[in-house]
Amino acid sequence: AKDNCSSMLMRKLYHNCSLQARRAALRLRFRVTRSSRPSLNKSDLPYAYPLVTMEMSRRISTNVAAPVNNGSRAPMNQFALLRTYPDASFTDVVAPNADTLYEILWADVSKEPLVVHIPALDGRYALFPMLSAWTNVFESPGTRTTGDAEQTFAVTGPGWSGTLPAGVREVKSPTRTTALE
Repeated sequence: AKDNCSSMLMRKLYHNCSLQARRAALRLRFRVTRSSRPSLNKSDLPYAYPLVTMEMSRRISTNVAAPVNNGSRAPMNQFALLRTYPDASFTDVVAPNADTLYEILWADVSKEPLVVHIPALDGRYALFPMLSAWTNVFESPGTRTTGDAEQTFAVTGPGWSGTLPAGVREVKSPTRTTALE
């Protein structure tokens, strides 16, 4: 079962990778299947680390059937809304800000876009950074970047082509898994 989990994780990571990272993933998968203990070369670690960190955070945050009462976890493609500031016991994500109320959405945009609507912010400051599986922020709609007016956008995955409804702006995700925080 352990090898199966490692193999499934590597397949998922492989599809979110650059060519260099795919080569590192293939070397790791080969070592996982040939021994009971996976190993990484030092040269593999910089490529694999962000992918593994994001995947483990996603698994922890989405391993529920319905949103959790305290708001820290929700299924894929559903918002988790934290109603209190995170304290020292909050370990679902790495290094959260202690003075920020979070909304977290883990999205799978591999097959279809995910449409997100932000109501008018009426002068309040808010931002909604979107992270790729590589932990890179590829878009950050909000007061500072797109203003405080109402907005609707569709997060689309790599390779998606189609037509979006009028008034819906496309935001292209470089990976099939996206986090909106």
